Amino acid sequence: MINELKANAMSIRRISRYLGFSRSWYYQMRSGKRKVCSISKKKAILVSEEEIIKEIEDWRANGHIHWGYRRMWAYLRFRVGLKISQKRIYRIMKEKGYLVQKRRLKRNDQEVTMQNKPQANKPKEIWGIDMTKFLVPNVGWVYFVAVIDWYTKELVGYNIGLRSKSEQWKDALNMAINNKFSNGVRDAHLMLVSDNGTQVTSSAFIKETATLRIQQIFTSYNNPKGNADTERFMRTFKEEVIYTNDFTSLDEAVLAIEKWISFYNNQYLHSSLGYMSPKAFEQNYYQNLFDKPA
Repeated sequence: MINELKANAMSIRRISRYLGFSRSWYYQMRSGKRKVCSISKKKAILVSEEEIIKEIEDWRANGHIHWGYRRMWAYLRFRVGLKISQKRIYRIMKEKGYLVQKRRLKRNDQEVTMQNKPQANKPKEIWGIDMTKFLVPNVGWVYFVAVIDWYTKELVGYNIGLRSKSEQWKDALNMAINNKFSNGVRDAHLMLVSDNGTQVTSSAFIKETATLRIQQIFTSYNNPKGNADTERFMRTFKEEVIYTNDFTSLDEAVLAIEKWISFYNNQYLHSSLGYMSPKAFEQNYYQNLFDKPA
């Protein structure tokens, strides 16, 4: 096959792209440094360009238009099972115009003093809580309150509704506690990080956390990265759910959000977690913990 293509004056670069292998593999085979049997033992799957493009376009059509080439590669490699390289995904997405543009953040001339940010070293140690809102025609503003585990990135609790009072924030927190602390949270030394919004600084919310012995940590006004883990989740949520949908009712919004939450917790791959989902990362943590010798 290769000889036939070479006879038609196709370059090795074009041949390798056409057949789905690297040029280095071809030259190693030609020089005898690599045997054919070594490829069969690894059960390498040669994936055509058309198959990869279809997979990428299918995922983009499902609302993942903000995925960069690294996350797209991770999903195709570890979830779909395609044996492909990051470089190949980068080239294809660049040629198709699918690469995500890097955000250039504007910095103020005034120097900002960054205060120490707490670091989570295990699950259920530090949670973050925040809220975002979106408009649904003929319904009004819909508020989404999220509680995020900073170590596993898991969405552990949430509330969706037409109000954003301290009661809704308490509901999201209580959902998280019920999901993760079946034996109670009072002796768990849990920390809860938030901004200085009116809901989390209200007497009702502070009384609730004090009763549960949860330590509240408020980010300072000159510390934009103080709640970055939670805000990064909110950005992902808006990119994947809000910006890609035109909801016509509250029920439709709730259904889409809850479906995405299940996908996010169980399948969304984080580069910071070694391209594991939040649930898988937590399971891996406890598995390694239990496997350690006494």
